[in-house]
Amino acid sequence: MQNSPQFEVGDLRRTKDCQARVDQLIAEVVDVMVTNGWDSLEVLEAAEVSLKKRWRSIEADPDPADEVSELSTRPIGDHHPAK
Repeated sequence: MQNSPQFEVGDLRRTKDCQARVDQLIAEVVDVMVTNGWDSLEVLEAAEVSLKKRWRSIEADPDPADEVSELSTRPIGDHHPAK
């Protein structure tokens, strides 16, 4: 799987492409952590906490370069995750 976007900003396939790559990376991280002795649920809970922290950090200090890209690629009706 590729490591960089295959579609232009605004192309709805870009979001799906990104989701597929993130899914693959998360699966790899979970596999590594489980192999090293953690329980799958522990790893997923830790990942959830980490992602929420990153989300709050970006909301508190957004990168102006992300605004156009984020708005252009977020699916309609997609909302921030519960905090």
